Amino acid sequence: MWNKNAFAGLKNLTPLAFLLLFTTAAPLRAGETEGKQTQVLADIALAVVTCSSHPCLGDSEEDVRKELHNKIVSDNVFYYSSFAEAFPSARNFLTGVVEWDFNPGLDVVSLKVIDFLDRPSVFLAELEHVLPGCEMERDDEIESDSADDEDEGEEDATREWECTAQGYASDDILIEVYFVHGLLLLEVGP
Repeated sequence: MWNKNAFAGLKNLTPLAFLLLFTTAAPLRAGETEGKQTQVLADIALAVVTCSSHPCLGDSEEDVRKELHNKIVSDNVFYYSSFAEAFPSARNFLTGVVEWDFNPGLDVVSLKVIDFLDRPSVFLAELEHVLPGCEMERDDEIESDSADDEDEGEEDATREWECTAQGYASDDILIEVYFVHGLLLLEVGP
């Protein structure tokens, strides 16, 4: 026969079990996001360079607006959209704005990322890995070989890198990366 006291004891353990489950699962979720910003941003750069998804370089303004369900804001000089609208895969990992430069087709895609937490050296290595022909070169005046150097005097200095990657139409596409702690600008265009 079923012991009612045993059931009452299990009832008291249920909240404790849920508490343990969620407190042990939280660090796992936080650890899973480490490096995801780099991976997602590198995948977006690859998609733009290879035109494996749209919008991509060469698309008309009309095509980009259609692809983004007309969620572009413009002052007739600059065109912007959010990461969430432009690249849904970035929704949970990247916050920022995408700038679309039309001349007359899509000429440059500028990805402006805030709260970029991954190390620049990791991101640059991933770009070199995924983009065909990309070999990053440092393009600023800081005389250091490391992408992670931040001496006291260089803490707020913008660090710049660039490479050319093989595009979908066999054209070289310029990739430029500008980084200051927490902010990253990635420009992709000829």
